[in-house]
Amino acid sequence: PYSLSSMWEGRTRNDYYIISLESGEQTELKKAEYSRLRLSPFGKFAWWYAETDSSWYTISLMDRKEYSLTTPTSFLAWDEDNDVPAFPRAHGSAGWGADDNELFLYDRYDIWKFDPKGTSSPVNITNGRSKKMVYRFIQLDPEAKHIDTKKPQLLSGFNEKTKGSGYYQASLAKATTPKVLIEGDFMLRTPVKAKNKDAILYTKETFEQYPEIHVSDLSFSKSIQLTQEG
Repeated sequence: PYSLSSMWEGRTRNDYYIISLESGEQTELKKAEYSRLRLSPFGKFAWWYAETDSSWYTISLMDRKEYSLTTPTSFLAWDEDNDVPAFPRAHGSAGWGADDNELFLYDRYDIWKFDPKGTSSPVNITNGRSKKMVYRFIQLDPEAKHIDTKKPQLLSGFNEKTKGSGYYQASLAKATTPKVLIEGDFMLRTPVKAKNKDAILYTKETFEQYPEIHVSDLSFSKSIQLTQEG
């Protein structure tokens, strides 16, 4: 029903339903919604970013209660540098904690921990804004469905002042200063962890240095360059 209006609106609306796998009964969840709803890992919530008001939302699938986690003024979830005549996009999310009890969202610089029902205040985990440091979570296990906050996690960092980058270690359970593992005036990319060992492949490059492949343990205390240009 929204194909025609999408021609002048520039996007397509969608209707969302909860469907019982036992009876086939359908219950309308959202109607004519611009946003793309996603399911939390354990299926307790649907969640989305609404570009029309630059805010994050969740809805409990058990009782269909909707929760507004942010507002445009309470949390800068949107691209602050947006300079085109369109709604600004979100900075994105890191993922969910165990049992859908925590949701981790990004602003321009930091990782924030949210209660999916908004009953407690969000927590800035990384505190990078004052240093102009952009922190992002790196999921090393491609099969993981959620973030294990009981274990330290690997983060990437990009310094907007120096344009350098690094890898850092931090616990996402509480606010912390990420521990430097490796950083400098270079760009680190494409980290890939070995499945059964604490080893990681990554590339290191500058404008003058080819992105050579390195291998290291997860502490980055012992790093070996594997490739050589030419």
